Amino acid sequence: MTREDERRRHRQWPCDYRANALLKGQSLSIVCTVVDISARGARIRFAAAVALPPDFVLVIPSLTLRVDARVVSSRGQHHSVRFTWRMDGPLNAQAMTPRSLQKTLEAESVMFIPENGSRPGVKLPRDRPPAIRMQKKKGER
Repeated sequence: MTREDERRRHRQWPCDYRANALLKGQSLSIVCTVVDISARGARIRFAAAVALPPDFVLVIPSLTLRVDARVVSSRGQHHSVRFTWRMDGPLNAQAMTPRSLQKTLEAESVMFIPENGSRPGVKLPRDRPPAIRMQKKKGER
């Protein structure tokens, strides 16, 4: 475990979700890819270097997620963002995000345990989930 991992409060989950950055006050939407996500934020990648405004809306259709985001750091095509969890609007991010993340992680064989000592927990699979198992090469056992 690296120092950066030890500092983090929420585990980051590698992913590859297509998303859109909606710039506030404009009708402009920029396509991007979410490369990892946690309960508090995400790391996104654009096809080319993009100068993002400090605040924008991140939409991840496959998670049914629309959330206000604030840029924490930027380096070329990559940007780290923190979710600011707005409480209003047609899609309430606070209510939808935990369910969406749990549903996605359960699809990847992560098991959620309601009681694990004094708190809820998760159980990670020993084998890779079927969606990411590597295919055997011809002739391998």
